[in-house]
Amino acid sequence: EQGMNYFYAAYNIYNLLLTISTAGLPVAVSKLVSEANALDCRNQVRSIFRTSMVLFLSLGVLSFLLMYFRADWLAGLMHDTKAAAGIKALAPAVVCVGCLAAFRGYSQGHSDMAPTSSSQVIEAAIKLVLGLALAALLARQSKALASAGAILGVTIGTAVALAYLLFLFSRRRERRKSDDVPDSSKKIFITLISVAIPITIGSSVTNIVYLIDNGLILNQLQNALGMTQDA
Repeated sequence: EQGMNYFYAAYNIYNLLLTISTAGLPVAVSKLVSEANALDCRNQVRSIFRTSMVLFLSLGVLSFLLMYFRADWLAGLMHDTKAAAGIKALAPAVVCVGCLAAFRGYSQGHSDMAPTSSSQVIEAAIKLVLGLALAALLARQSKALASAGAILGVTIGTAVALAYLLFLFSRRRERRKSDDVPDSSKKIFITLISVAIPITIGSSVTNIVYLIDNGLILNQLQNALGMTQDA
């Protein structure tokens, strides 16, 4: 139970940053790519993908820096300082998932769900098998390390899924020429954001509630039992 507490304290923070980074953007990418495909604007499709990848990477790197270098502070906000190791273990996953979202949004815009579904199966399988194995291995040392090991399985799963999609897309790169003139990166960026923001706000509400709820419950339990965050 204590190890799961460390796990969810870290995972709820990850979920919130992940939702902010990727909840609405894949839908926006899928929508714009689908529209460009309908008009047979191949250059526009490529421009949308490049712009979305830069945006996803930027948001992912910012989230990574916050989670890795401010892990102790974030764990303190959750009133559970031992969750810091798990937060650091999850930090690289935000970058990987951002790139995954760009690839998945792109393929969905082409009405192709196979890359999304197959990469999700790979990701989930590695999370389960490797996460449980690492948790069992590290449980002998401490519960905090065991939870970090389970979380590391999540990070490795997203990294392997990203490697799979990179391999898949490198083999099927589109080379068909087109004469259309794509929109500027700035215009594509603004369109992506305008579509993504309402979806992101709606998706973030539940995660914010969970985050606040978890922090409040831990704080009140510690006060009631006369415990410190490190207990």
